[in-house]
Amino acid sequence: MTDDKWNKVRHIVFQRDNDTCVRCAGEAHEVHHRLRKGMGGTSNDFIKYGLANCVSLCVLCHRHVHANPVESYDNGFLVRSWDDPRGCPLLLANETVVIYLAADGNITKFQQQALF
Repeated sequence: MTDDKWNKVRHIVFQRDNDTCVRCAGEAHEVHHRLRKGMGGTSNDFIKYGLANCVSLCVLCHRHVHANPVESYDNGFLVRSWDDPRGCPLLLANETVVIYLAADGNITKFQQQALF
């Protein structure tokens, strides 16, 4: 059984991210859920299909994100269960641009500011 809705979301996410891993800027092959499906169940459409919750990653970065949760939460690749992915910034591969992902798939970019 195929999930047509997931296939559409996956296509939109890859297109939005230019088929590029947002963590390393390599070629993306997987769509990652920032707020993990296990946090809200696969029946929760906002978690499973939400464009603000999904980003393109390569296989190695996807593994890295799940193997390094502290770093991944700090950089926005993982989102805590009580947070809304739309309000959680994501640090891009070049580490100078932070983005916010909207529910409609739009991206807002901000140049990261130096603290010192």
